Amino acid sequence: MLTDQELIDLWNNGESEFVEFKPSASDKADIYHDICAFSNDVNGSGRTGAIFIGLNDDGTVTGINITDRLIRELALIRMQPHVQPMPDMAVNKHVLNGAELAVIQVRPSDLAPVKYSGRTCIRVGTVRHTASPEQDDRLSERRRAKNLPFDVQPASGVSLADLDLQYFEQVYLPLAFAPDVIEANKRTLEQKLASLRFVVAPTDPLPTVLGTLVLGLDPTYAIPGARIELLRIDGTKLSDPVVASLKISGRLQDLLQQLDEVLKLNIRTSVDIRTGAREVSKPDYPLIALQQLTRNAVMHRNYRGTHAPIRILWFDDRVEIHSPGGPFGRVNVANYGHPGVTDYRNPSLADAMVTLGYARAYGLGLETARDALAQNGNAPMEVTATPDNILTILRPA
Repeated sequence: MLTDQELIDLWNNGESEFVEFKPSASDKADIYHDICAFSNDVNGSGRTGAIFIGLNDDGTVTGINITDRLIRELALIRMQPHVQPMPDMAVNKHVLNGAELAVIQVRPSDLAPVKYSGRTCIRVGTVRHTASPEQDDRLSERRRAKNLPFDVQPASGVSLADLDLQYFEQVYLPLAFAPDVIEANKRTLEQKLASLRFVVAPTDPLPTVLGTLVLGLDPTYAIPGARIELLRIDGTKLSDPVVASLKISGRLQDLLQQLDEVLKLNIRTSVDIRTGAREVSKPDYPLIALQQLTRNAVMHRNYRGTHAPIRILWFDDRVEIHSPGGPFGRVNVANYGHPGVTDYRNPSLADAMVTLGYARAYGLGLETARDALAQNGNAPMEVTATPDNILTILRPA
């Protein structure tokens, strides 16, 4: 990131292609747009952009109070589902030339185009624009396969004929983009698919792993591990009788819908008539905790180099969720599950789950599950992380 002296030099030179001044942080949407524009680096400069909070357009200091709360709010912009994929940015309070300022530094994204509510923002000089289809395509094609996460690399042995393109046009696309954006762009099918990373590029429409998972007629053809297996066991050991054995697969939305139904069917609810005048129904496991943890497994599991499914083992005294692939990136065996420690093995898959409504915001799944378990009277979940697997155990209320 930029040093204080480099920031002072940028301030002294005024607003530019790489510098934006904001008198305050009251207009978050405006800041979102600027973060996307700096992330997209349409001219390929490779330079870090800087947004100074606390400066007027002419560079004079507004004197707003730069609190720790403000810094936290600005830092959380990175986690908002409106901005996809997550930008590479840092937020800090700086004392420059005797003035306290908040500075958002934004690196060019390896996963451009970064979009705000489906719109690709770019910066030309000191002016922010919405990218033209040609500029959007150029940003997509700039991504180099060797730098990409596995979920946006080409899927082996898959063609457009293996994708449900009618579902894409009629269901997924309207969820991903506002109607006026779709109408204004007049894009080809290949351009639409590439803009969402479902194919490598408009001129090279090979389906990606993401495209296969989200749109595939049979994702397991190319990605054998893209399924969930559930065993309901009458007892506490794997050697005890199996009551039910289910295999769930299909494109992402169908898989998650089936998973929800299976979880609901397996939850047992008891009625307590002793605690008051009214009967109180209480599940042995809160549905939202099971949903968050299993969806977390779908989002973060390793799809590369393994045929292993996500496994849910439902015993009489516990539920075990086994997710192939250990911690990723800045998350490791020692800090897995710690609040605020997140990273994404499959960032574009995470975006797709947000688009489909199966994730609300980034990095909140474990905390939501913990809160739901506590409110339902369950013991805290037990998590064991190894380099090859994440095991989460829930105990019934």
